[in-house]
Amino acid sequence: MMRSMYSAVSGLKNHQTRMDVIGNNIANVNTAGYKKSRVVFKDTLYQSIRGASRPTDARGGTNPMGVGLGMTLASIDQIHTPSPTTVTNKLTDMAVDGNGYFMVNNGGERFYTRAGNFDFDKVGNLVMTSNGYYVQGWMADKDGRINTTGEAQRIDISGYKTVEPNQTTSMQFSGNLNSELSAVAFGPTDTQYPGEEESVITSKEIYDSLGNRQTLYFRFFKYQEDDTPKWACDISLDPLFEGQ
Repeated sequence: MMRSMYSAVSGLKNHQTRMDVIGNNIANVNTAGYKKSRVVFKDTLYQSIRGASRPTDARGGTNPMGVGLGMTLASIDQIHTPSPTTVTNKLTDMAVDGNGYFMVNNGGERFYTRAGNFDFDKVGNLVMTSNGYYVQGWMADKDGRINTTGEAQRIDISGYKTVEPNQTTSMQFSGNLNSELSAVAFGPTDTQYPGEEESVITSKEIYDSLGNRQTLYFRFFKYQEDDTPKWACDISLDPLFEGQ
């Protein structure tokens, strides 16, 4: 009687551990980089009641008899399979696609993690938002080349390591102009400029020599010269083209 109770208690106790692991998996469903766990059970040693016997000329052999004494935990395994990625709309959040880890450092030791919740601190270092560990890697040079043969270092974008801006020097347009627009009185000596109803206005983004983004506005309009319809274009940073 007592033996059966001990076996039942071992099942309840160890299945409670399994419920604990399942509960922890559910609690961490939104934890960045979390890997779920599973519980593996095994049975315990059997108490032998009768041993086995070999077959004879008069009868066949018999198997041993034993009573199980319950079960116990074999292991709690961590499942290292990739999880679905989540769109966070935060530019510094990252995820590893496939095998691999992020390298992070606490100033003395290096660790590896699958959690990619990163952000820049006030001096430009890329750090983990959960504990402030520095994210390590290899910085690209001004030409975009990355040398991975050297020692991994902190990733930072402080001012002295910014890439020189590349200003816009040319652009291309493609499209059709409305041939039904009215021609305006415009010539080498005229000062009349078209209104909105007589022109086509479009815009394009460019970058200046300091790397600042600017919006250029282009106004296409038709004018008459020597009884020949022609097209002209005004360019301005002012969408209203005031003063022209």
